[in-house]
Amino acid sequence: MEKIMLNLNSLATMLCTCDLYAYDEAALTNDEWLEVEKNLKVHGLNGPSSLFGLNSDELMDILDISEYSAYKIVRRMKSIQFFLKKLHEYEQQGIRIITKYDEEYPQNLIKKMKKSAPLCLFIAGTLPVKFEGISITGLQTVSKKEKGYVKRLVDKINNEDKWLISNDCKGIDQEAFHYGLHHHSQIICFVCENMLNKIQEYKKSIRMGKVVFLSAVDPAKRFTVTHAIDRNSYVCALSMFQIVVSSKINSGATWFTIMHNMHHNWTVSLVLDNDCFGNQRLLEMKTVPIYIKNIVSDTSFEMIYELNKKENIAFTAYEKGSTNKEATSENDTSFKEGTFSYKVTTDAENNGSIHSIKFQNGIATWQETYFGEYVSGNYTISGDKITVNYTLHKGFDQGTDLDYEEKINKTIIHTIV
Repeated sequence: MEKIMLNLNSLATMLCTCDLYAYDEAALTNDEWLEVEKNLKVHGLNGPSSLFGLNSDELMDILDISEYSAYKIVRRMKSIQFFLKKLHEYEQQGIRIITKYDEEYPQNLIKKMKKSAPLCLFIAGTLPVKFEGISITGLQTVSKKEKGYVKRLVDKINNEDKWLISNDCKGIDQEAFHYGLHHHSQIICFVCENMLNKIQEYKKSIRMGKVVFLSAVDPAKRFTVTHAIDRNSYVCALSMFQIVVSSKINSGATWFTIMHNMHHNWTVSLVLDNDCFGNQRLLEMKTVPIYIKNIVSDTSFEMIYELNKKENIAFTAYEKGSTNKEATSENDTSFKEGTFSYKVTTDAENNGSIHSIKFQNGIATWQETYFGEYVSGNYTISGDKITVNYTLHKGFDQGTDLDYEEKINKTIIHTIV
């Protein structure tokens, strides 16, 4: 069993901010504690351990904090005996509490989340000081094909000696967790409920060093949506890449977390290029793709990212007449397969509507502007020019019982400059 090794700075942080279920005294909020830490630094004091022994007036005078914050600190300091008793009880159950003042605290959380990083973490197992983690996310409903993708991804994570970062959710994540558990994965599972039950269920795996459980909330607390949202963000911050196997547009925790991550840039989303509508929409939003061929290859995740992000070149296209489009790229003059955005107008001086075009395996696919139909054609690359040849099918009624179909052969030239 891991023993709790306390330093005074860590103890003071826990004592003032750890929101224990059994505690009557209110904890300082993240903002209140960050203000305390800032003022300790400004006044040249030696970290949170300097708070021990100060009364309410001294806290307000020296740290220039609010009366309520000072009141909460004093009340918490007086309850240190009760707090140490709770620490001991959790230690007997295999749970320790750590803060950023402990070497074991994951530095990625501080680096990526900054002020939003959890002040305290409950931990069961041995967390490495440094690690590279990858998370796999998706919908709760998992197809047979997607189960195969998940297995290959977990195998790839194992082969690269990386940690699987799990968020204890049903569906794709659960498939990855259970497969990894039986195939020698190293797993960090971030939970927001039932931590005590999880520890009992997987105590053998914890003892063997295969699984580490983390939580930012008291293990005795019940599930809340807020805790789940926070938990998902922490999983992103612990991951160097998050692989999206499936998603549903504007629906569910998976989509919300992806959008949240895109805003905060906690990690890089690698979106599986499959037939999932949500994933295709994410690729149109310029996320980096990961292809089936990548999953089964020996190419590392880092190299996959470097190769595929170059394919995701955004360019603007102007339609001149009816047969020519010119595209400009601000990012890269090279071209490979990928999904790109383009703007179609009748006049290069006017604004137009945004569309996307996908180049893959010699086939270009996009939505035809006027008729709104999806069109595909063959493309060739020569220097900085991408030439697409396709046949446009126009069907309409000429006033007879028969439909009239006109086939028009068209050529579009995209120029990358």
